[in-house]
Amino acid sequence: KNLEKVRVNQKLEVLPDEKNIALLNQYGSLGFKIVPIRRISDRDWSARKDFPGRVLLEMTSRCNMNCRMCPRHNLKRSSIDFDKDLYFKVLDELNERGVEGVWLFHLGEPLMNKNWKEIVNYVGSKENLGMIWFSTNGLAFDEDSIDFVLNSKITFLNYSLHGTNEDVYGYVSPKEHYKQVRGHLE
Repeated sequence: KNLEKVRVNQKLEVLPDEKNIALLNQYGSLGFKIVPIRRISDRDWSARKDFPGRVLLEMTSRCNMNCRMCPRHNLKRSSIDFDKDLYFKVLDELNERGVEGVWLFHLGEPLMNKNWKEIVNYVGSKENLGMIWFSTNGLAFDEDSIDFVLNSKITFLNYSLHGTNEDVYGYVSPKEHYKQVRGHLE
């Protein structure tokens, strides 16, 4: 926490100024395998007070797992998919105003929404949405889904493997899913 942070852009590329490069090289010479970073945006989104800079836009509140730590256990709202046409309308408004990034997930598993590919393609057609984040628990992340995501405009993929072995994974998530989820990741 006390170390100076290496500055990177939104794509996690190291900013090329001399002091920043020297800091990164210093950490490397010390043998650090992980270094603290600070993401710097091209625009100061915090200065805009009338509209958010980053948006989490959940595709669905449904999930195909029942993980121990998930806040979905306490939800009072129904488990439903976001209406596709309304989702597109929200994306249009976000694109008009511009945002630093859009997270296409929250509490649900995006692959549970039957329109997830169409939504990802629609997001990818926009020019003013910044970084596009996507997340999956990996259970339904089959070869077709993997190919689709890799060929989409998604910038960052969060893959939730809840343990590096079957026992640890089974403590958090349904143990019987470990081999499938690990296989999809590999």
